[in-house]
Amino acid sequence: MKKFTEDLLIRQKHEFDLAVWSSANRDDTLVLAEKIYGKFLRQLLFVTFEDSGSLQPKSKAKNLANIWSKYPQHNEQSTIVISSQWNEVVDFQRNDIVIPEFEPKLGRTDFLSDSHLTWMGQYLRFILTLQD
Repeated sequence: MKKFTEDLLIRQKHEFDLAVWSSANRDDTLVLAEKIYGKFLRQLLFVTFEDSGSLQPKSKAKNLANIWSKYPQHNEQSTIVISSQWNEVVDFQRNDIVIPEFEPKLGRTDFLSDSHLTWMGQYLRFILTLQD
């Protein structure tokens, strides 16, 4: 498990709900989620995936309104989407934080140093300091 993920799931779990919204198919999403989250997989709010037979995404659209209606404790002000791509739904792009795509085979990643995930952890911890 990555340090950033472990920190959020263990030390900050009372402050954040994590979820996985993947462009991969069901089987690939579950394999990756199990590798990333390990024994903490069941702590995720949800895991969702593309219904396709390919690792290539059908759509980059994430309709957050569907999530907010299913999980009313969350809303536009309390949701951050960390992704390698902007949401195609323009109304929800203000919830996006775009980080470099994870493609180790092409050398386009910071997977070994985890610098972007470390920065995300620092940013989320900073947000916690702003709460009353």
